[in-house]
Formats: sequence, C-alpha cells, structure tokens
Amino acid sequence: MIESVEIDVIDIASPPASHRDLIRSALKAGKHVICEKPVSGIFTDQQNVASKLTASMVRDLLVELDDIELLIHSSKRKFCYAENWIYSPSFMRAIDLTIQKKSTLFSIEASTGHRGSHAVHAPYWKFNGGGSLIRQGSHPVSAALYAKRKVDVALGRSSGVKSVFGSVAVFNSQETSYPHLKLISHDVEDWSHVVITFTDGAKATITASDVFLGGIINTIVFHGSDLSIGCNMTTNNQLETYFADDRNIKDAEILEGSSSNIGRQYALVDDAYTRGYVGELQNFAEHIAMGSPLESDFPLAKETLKVIYAAYLSTNTGREIPYSELES
Repeated sequence: MIESVEIDVIDIASPPASHRDLIRSALKAGKHVICEKPVSGIFTDQQNVASKLTASMVRDLLVELDDIELLIHSSKRKFCYAENWIYSPSFMRAIDLTIQKKSTLFSIEASTGHRGSHAVHAPYWKFNGGGSLIRQGSHPVSAALYAKRKVDVALGRSSGVKSVFGSVAVFNSQETSYPHLKLISHDVEDWSHVVITFTDGAKATITASDVFLGGIINTIVFHGSDLSIGCNMTTNNQLETYFADDRNIKDAEILEGSSSNIGRQYALVDDAYTRGYVGELQNFAEHIAMGSPLESDFPLAKETLKVIYAAYLSTNTGREIPYSELES
C-alpha cells in the first residue's frame, strides 16, 4: 500500500507497537495517514514494566512524539487521529449545549469497558504499551481533553492539564481467572482509574475496565455551574430486547461485550453512527480532500498519551504527577 501510486491515504489499524514505524513510513512515502489509538507508547519485553516506569521513559516518549509531529509538518501530509468518541452525535450535542449555556465546567466523568478484549495481543504490554487504561481508556481521556479544550476556546478561557493521578488493578490473571471474563492478563492491568486536574481547578475522572459485565459501556457526563449532561453512547435505551432463548440469534451481536443474547438488554442501533465512526471518517475525508477543519488531530493524540503515561507513573509511585515533571 505504501508503494502504490494509486493509494493516497493509509489507515493504520495494526497492533499499537507497530504504529510509530508505520506512521513514519507512510508519511515519508507521501501518504496521508489515519491512525488508530494510540499513536505510540512505551513498548518493552521487560517483566513488570509498569512497576519500572520512570519519568525519564515518559519524557523520551514525548520527545519521540515531537519528532513525529515535526515529520507530519515537514511532509505536508494530513494526519488524522482515529478517535471516534468525539464524533458521537450525543457527545457533539453535549459540547454544543455546554458552550451555548456558557457554563463553568466543574467536572467530566467518563467510563468505558466490557468483559475483555477478543484481541490476542491485548493481554501483553509489549504489544499495547499497557492494559485497559491505554487500550480502552484512550477514548474517554481524549474525549475529556477535547471537551475541555473545545469549551474553553469557545468561551475565551484558557486552561491545560496541571496534574494526573492514576490507579490500576489486575483482577483476572493466569493465577486467578473467572469464566465470565474474556481477557486473562499476562502483564497488564484490567481495571484503571485516572483523575485529571486542570489548571483552572476543573477535574476529569476516567474509568476503563475489562471486568465490566452486561455489555459494553461508553458514557461521559458533564457537570457545570448550571448544567448536568450525560451521554450514553452505549448502552442507550433506543431499543430494548428480550429473548427467551438464543435460537437463530446465537451469533448475532445484539450488544457488544454481552455474554449472551438471552434475556433483556438494550440492543445496538446504527452503532457506527451512534459511536461516532461515520462522523469521524466524514471529517477525515473532508479534511484530506478539501482542507476542512480537523477535530481529532495529532496534538490530541499526543496529549492523550501524556496523560495516560502520567497516570501509569502515578500508580507506580503512589502519588499525583505534576505535568511539570514531564517537561523535557
């Protein structure tokens, strides 16, 4: 694909450890790039890498991301960060209403999870650069950062990330496994929680997990001085189903991450649109073809990784990590 003169855009959807080199190769070949999350990470074969993570390792990653950003600019190619959450219709509407209300945004609370990834590489740090926090938590972290930036810019305010606190856990491991959970951790966490503190005092709390039963959860809530807005991308109550048994529908995906189609649950409806994939690719195509403004860009991808690895560093050291510690 990189060598083909007929291809203008490369969509990188391989395991995360390969993203960095593929981004560089595609840009150097003159291709526009769409890259799934995360754009890079700290990948190593070391045992118990999470406990050995240092601020120096995080700073090295940030330097590497700066180098990729310079390559994007020098190549004069477009780079699109494939973060679908911010294109979800309910999320976009929540942002619009918050801006219209001119509220002071106190906190953003987001959750994502299910009963475990089906990807064979998911249990290994060396392929993903972490566990549930980076593999699933990238979505709500990006969404929280994007929402805060979007609201602040629209209202003429200025703030950034001040500090990050993180906590992770492993519940389903090779030593203690549970039959209803899919992912058995090798060396990654399957539950994570992050608290982001912004320079204006606002907070964002993120929970990402592989131990949530009952179907996939993708929610984000905005709390402000005179508003509270909740987005239920999944699950939502557009369509409620009840099946007494799974005859003829055993292999149908009624709700992603559900262990069974039997019983009562909220079914997926137009999932690609509801969760933002349609809007995402529409924005990317218009940005690449016509130069339309891009919503999910490389700075968002870079800031997401900075928050995530600050959270991993926090869980390793047991303390809140000021952003100033990560400045090179």
